[in-house]
Amino acid sequence: MIDIFNSHIVDVLPHKFKSDPEVLALSYAVSTILNKYFHSLSKSMVISGIDNLSEEVLDLRAIELDIPYYTSDMDIETKRKLVKSAIALYKKAGTKASIRAVVQTVLGNGEVIEWDKFNGVPGSFKIVTSGSSDTEALQELTKIIKKIKNASATLIAVERIIDIKAAVYIGGLVQSVTIQSVR
Repeated sequence: MIDIFNSHIVDVLPHKFKSDPEVLALSYAVSTILNKYFHSLSKSMVISGIDNLSEEVLDLRAIELDIPYYTSDMDIETKRKLVKSAIALYKKAGTKASIRAVVQTVLGNGEVIEWDKFNGVPGSFKIVTSGSSDTEALQELTKIIKKIKNASATLIAVERIIDIKAAVYIGGLVQSVTIQSVR
C-alpha cells in the first residue's frame, strides 16, 4: 500500500521514467504542493478534528456555531463536548432531548421531568440531578436552559438529590409493669 502523504508520482511510473530529471523534478514539486494541501486540509476538518483543535480555535468555533451555553472559562473537555454536540442540538432545539443533553453535558447526569409526572402546570418541567453540587454550575445551567427551551415551556426548578449514606441504629426498651389495686 502506498502512503499518500509520503509518496511521489515517480513511485507509480514505469522504471524508464524514474531516471528522467524532469520527471523527478515534477514529481518532487507535485509532492511538495500536495503535502502543503493535505496539511492545510487537516486543519480545516472542524467536525472530525475537534479533539485536535486548540482552545482558541474551539472558542472561535463556538462563536461561529452560536452555541448559547458556551463560555470561554469552561474546561477544554467540556468545550470539546459542547462543540461536538452543537449541530445535533440545533436539530432538536426546544425538545426534551436537547435539554437532557445539555444537563448531562454540564452536570454529568440528570433527568428532565415533565409536568404530568409531578402534577405540575401543563407545559412546565423540572430537572432532577445528582450531579454537580456547585451552586454556580446549577445557576449557569438554569440560564442555559432558559435560552434553549421551547418558548411555551416553563422551568419550575432544578432539584439536586444527595445520597447520604449513614448507619442508623434503633434501640428499644420493653418494660412490664403490673398494677394492683388495693381496697
